[in-house]
Amino acid sequence: MIRCAAWIVPLSLSLASPAWGQDAATLPRGHVFFHADFEGPDALNGWSGPAARLVADGAGQVVLIEQTAGNSKGSAVIQLPLPVEQLRGYVVEFSARVKASGISEKPNPWNGVKFMAPWTRADGGRDWPAVELDAGSFDWRAVAFRVSVPDDARDVQLVLGLEQVSGKAWFDDVRVAVHRSLRRAPRPVATGPAYKGHSLHRLRGAMISPNVTDEDLRVLGQEWNANLIRWQLIRTGRIEDP
Repeated sequence: MIRCAAWIVPLSLSLASPAWGQDAATLPRGHVFFHADFEGPDALNGWSGPAARLVADGAGQVVLIEQTAGNSKGSAVIQLPLPVEQLRGYVVEFSARVKASGISEKPNPWNGVKFMAPWTRADGGRDWPAVELDAGSFDWRAVAFRVSVPDDARDVQLVLGLEQVSGKAWFDDVRVAVHRSLRRAPRPVATGPAYKGHSLHRLRGAMISPNVTDEDLRVLGQEWNANLIRWQLIRTGRIEDP
């Protein structure tokens, strides 16, 4: 039996989640920064790189990027700079429809069919977020990934193509849109004394062994004047049922 009535054992933690708010200038979820359906003869205007061509697919038009086996150690990509000043402060979703045929085995997991949005951090470092797609062949599929673009991001690029593999990849309905804002809602201004979770003048104590005895607690509380313990909630020995 614990005979020290003054003991406090804190056993709960508050795991507060950030509140994501919107002010009057915040763009709504789903707002489209960029969309390419590759219709029309000028659908590749603004893209750099000679690797792509426009081809018919059903009633519409898509982008085809192809690389032969003899060139598979290089890259066949096109890229487009995005307006980073508009993307800053948002979690941005990149989505597209992709189809592939005869994609060779990837030398590294990050190679292969590329749907990627590399961006530059304030310290000059680069991040390379992308969708990881299979080798071989697959029919049209919807793919997507998200990028948190901080207020000090320097640039964001959109990249489509093939990297260190051979084969064919088709792209359509490429979209860059708002998933949510990175900006936090203003925190309420605290008034009055800060809440401490107890009414004691101050806390004094130590971490104790799981094998603590009544006598240990008596000494700690009555002789050492402690009013707080950190009690390790663990179990020892063989765990039959994890």
